[in-house]
Amino acid sequence: MSGIPITVAALPVVTPTGGDSIPVWDTETGIQGRITVTGLLGMLDDTFATLAGGNTFLGIQTFDSNIVGFAAVLGPKAAGAGQRGANLFIGINSTDLAPGTVTFQSSSGSGGTNVFTWADDAGVLRIKRGFSGDWPTGANRNTDGVAVGAQTSSLSAKDVLEALTPIDQVLAWVAEGAEAVKRFTYKSGQNDFEEYEGVIVDYAGRYGTDRDEEHPNGKSLNTINATGDLLRAVAWLVTQNDELRARVLALEEGAA
Repeated sequence: MSGIPITVAALPVVTPTGGDSIPVWDTETGIQGRITVTGLLGMLDDTFATLAGGNTFLGIQTFDSNIVGFAAVLGPKAAGAGQRGANLFIGINSTDLAPGTVTFQSSSGSGGTNVFTWADDAGVLRIKRGFSGDWPTGANRNTDGVAVGAQTSSLSAKDVLEALTPIDQVLAWVAEGAEAVKRFTYKSGQNDFEEYEGVIVDYAGRYGTDRDEEHPNGKSLNTINATGDLLRAVAWLVTQNDELRARVLALEEGAA
């Protein structure tokens, strides 16, 4: 080859359009030819559609979430009546039946702490706060963590304080809670056909939980306090009833 070769930098800068061509070499025929930009883009679209339609990725795939909005979206689809919508399937470890998990990173601790959620064999959603390597296994998939919406009642998870609230205060709270029982239905179409009679925590702060500035009495019912107060109130009433019964019997025996 003689002369001075043309470098890429020496070529003029152009803005290709759909009708412009790109040289290609057809390995099947051994012929050099060209393809238009429109034709090349069409081939790429077909290739990407094939990959998107069904592809197996090996290893961990990372999606950059440093964008405004969602990092990954499963959009709606017109699948026909009776078919499910977009679906995220998380499989188990088929070796030991360890459940697939959705893991959230909390802001507590150095660098955050993993919070695992999974479904146990009964279909109950469970949640566990753990650290690296502390995910649910096949052996403890039905017992690890706690059911979502419930709190653990075991001693191992609690620091027991010394004194209980005086029973007079408990009875006052129970009376306030009884006044806070209202008949209601839920807004926004939730359980349209059901009516309830229960505590509205805005009127009885003792029995509210998950508090914030907008909801100083909480957004959810504190079933722990409610159950504890009712148990103590019933036990106190039983004691009072036994004492009154003993006095009545003594009076009856004295009058006989």
